[in-house]
Amino acid sequence: MTNIASLLIKLFIIIAVSVSIIAVIYIWILPTFLHGYKTYSFFVIGVIGSAILGGYAKSESAEEFIRRLYNDHLTQYVKNEYWFDDKQILNKYFDSNLTKLFLLDEKCKEETGDVCNLDFDPIIDAQDYDEKYPTEIVIREEAREKNRYKVEFTNLGKRIIFYDLQKTDKGWRITDINYPNGYSLKKGLSRK
Repeated sequence: MTNIASLLIKLFIIIAVSVSIIAVIYIWILPTFLHGYKTYSFFVIGVIGSAILGGYAKSESAEEFIRRLYNDHLTQYVKNEYWFDDKQILNKYFDSNLTKLFLLDEKCKEETGDVCNLDFDPIIDAQDYDEKYPTEIVIREEAREKNRYKVEFTNLGKRIIFYDLQKTDKGWRITDINYPNGYSLKKGLSRK
């Protein structure tokens, strides 16, 4: 549902920007057809509307970011693809430090031919899936810690995962994932 809403917002932004461009053309090229305050008000409304909608589209909430993570992860699951070794995908969701740690762990697996630090899927906190991918995901911001989000879903039993997020110029990024047993993904991937 969020993908459809995002597409509709982007379409609306494109339309608003197009209207603004048309307004500029009418103001500078065809000034004889528009008179007085109507010319400038049309232009101002178009520019303000584009600025507001453009800013709205760029600011994804933390909850939307986490839902997008799970939607993309579901796509990976359906295609039976592994993406913890793909720098481009990792950069979309994780900060540079975690991305580096994931890639170092993958390099270790290649060199040793064995599991290094990561032996489970950190997004679902398991090695396996139920018969179907978890779709009912509850996301809540933790009141005690800023930018920490509690995610609950069912996969081989009830799962709870805590995401530590940071807002960057590229949007939200995961700085760590913590689990109820005290395990920290960052610390786990940092082991030698």
